Amino acid sequence: MATDPQLRRIREAVRLVEEEGLAELEVGDAKFWVKVVGQSAEAPSADAQAAGEQAEAADEEVAAPAAEARVEGPPEEQVRTEHQVPSPMNGVFYGAPAPGADPYVAVGDFVEAGQVICLIEAMKTFNEVTAEWAGKVVAILVENEQQVREGEPLMVIEPEAEQE
Repeated sequence: MATDPQLRRIREAVRLVEEEGLAELEVGDAKFWVKVVGQSAEAPSADAQAAGEQAEAADEEVAAPAAEARVEGPPEEQVRTEHQVPSPMNGVFYGAPAPGADPYVAVGDFVEAGQVICLIEAMKTFNEVTAEWAGKVVAILVENEQQVREGEPLMVIEPEAEQE
């Protein structure tokens, strides 16, 4: 069961989604994480109920990270999990070194082992994430400035040996 401060956070998140017309809002910290999905004309109350249930589950255990292709790349069923680059920590994903700058990598780019592929900002510190193997970027699974959880897949890099 969610505690009073957690319920206030859930209510505030729901209020923001409703008032601002947001599609979804995800907020949290190391102990509590909630995702509120806005209502659509087709499903007026199912999303709010699901968000409440997810919040209660998050009280006991942090929800598992989503591994869906949201930005660009192949459909989820074609993404091989052994080629995923996981986030090393909780934080905010940045695909470029600065606002307006070219991204570190894009789908179709070839990367070398040790090459910086993105940043994760945590506690006002920017941490470089590097490729562990050389290969081709086949999918970027998160959006720029999106909150990510430790272990959540950020992108998929197909190793050189497996390319045709």
